[in-house]
Amino acid sequence: MTRISNFLSRLLKSNRVLAVLSLIVSFILWFNLSQVYNPVSTRDISGVPVTFRVSPSLAADGYEVIKNNDIKVDVTVSGKTAYIASLSASDVKVVANITGQGVKTWTLDGSDNRNFTVVEMSMSQVTVMTDIFNRDGEIFDVTAKANNVSAPEGLIADAPKVSDTEFSQIKITGAQSVIDEIASVVCEAEVDQLLNESTEFEGSIVLFDHDGKTIDSSHVFLGFDKANITVPILMKKEVPVVATFVNAPKNNPIKATTDIASVVVKGPQKVIEKLKSVELEPIDFADITPDATEFTQKIIMPETITSSDGITEVTVNLNLSGLASRTITVTNDGFNPTNVSQGLTATMESFDVTVIGPSAELRRITADDILVTADLASYNRGVHSGVAVTVQVLNRDSLWVAGKYTADIKQS
Repeated sequence: MTRISNFLSRLLKSNRVLAVLSLIVSFILWFNLSQVYNPVSTRDISGVPVTFRVSPSLAADGYEVIKNNDIKVDVTVSGKTAYIASLSASDVKVVANITGQGVKTWTLDGSDNRNFTVVEMSMSQVTVMTDIFNRDGEIFDVTAKANNVSAPEGLIADAPKVSDTEFSQIKITGAQSVIDEIASVVCEAEVDQLLNESTEFEGSIVLFDHDGKTIDSSHVFLGFDKANITVPILMKKEVPVVATFVNAPKNNPIKATTDIASVVVKGPQKVIEKLKSVELEPIDFADITPDATEFTQKIIMPETITSSDGITEVTVNLNLSGLASRTITVTNDGFNPTNVSQGLTATMESFDVTVIGPSAELRRITADDILVTADLASYNRGVHSGVAVTVQVLNRDSLWVAGKYTADIKQS
């Protein structure tokens, strides 16, 4: 017993042992005090994500909360100090119970937490859109709009256009009800300038409904929100319209007039300044007969030139006064085929053609003045009906053959 007493006495006199014992006693005292005398404390936690619980009936119909960014809230929690000291934002539950569709405001609930209580939140309500989320999206054409553009006298600011074709269409995903409202997608730029030449600007994507009102795009996702547009600065000019012909005789005896003598065109200044006239699609003389003297022809616009007044077609009236027609029978003597099969001879059955021109020349024409040609590359031995042929008047500068013809041809 004396030995034990001596050992304990020496042990208690050791500074190192006393220090360890002091720490143990201090911890026991702190723990008991914190658990018995001060069991609860509070703590602020930032960035707690809000959980959205959509009612089963809405979820069954495909509805969900549409949001561009996760919504977070700052909270103050209360609980046993030892427990809440280790809490992170992800350990705290803040819930919004969604029971209706559309844009609505919902109360945040922090009661669904165990071992601690949410006593305060930085916001008590949140406004969100509940809708069907179209993840496949829809494609819309993008048009351009430039506001407050002007040009010097003699020039015009033409309709703007999207500069790059890759931005001429846009894919939009998100709330289906919003997508259904979209009537047009516009890349809009504020210019507020006097422009002397075509200029490019950056524009922002704006959505419009069928009434031309702006649509709130916060509940949809745009493939891009900005793009470049070009504002063309062009020149206008009034130029005469010229009728043209193909397969015309050397000395064209027809007088042509148009119902519209001139049109207003627009294009780059350097091109417009050199432009003297615009031509119509040519009229084939083979189509001109005493009964067919009026033709509506499209205007052939040079590259980079477009109509400014909206006129794209012109009616041409042909004056055949002083001209007559005559029927001539053409025979195999005037037949000159090409690409006849080797070792074969091609012959043609006679047929009638109509020749038109001044009466004096018509009286002198004979079958010897008419040449009939045909390409027989795709024909073999045998009799072939309805072969397309070309009929020309030779040595008569003011006559032409009216109509298109076929002939019966034999290769033997």
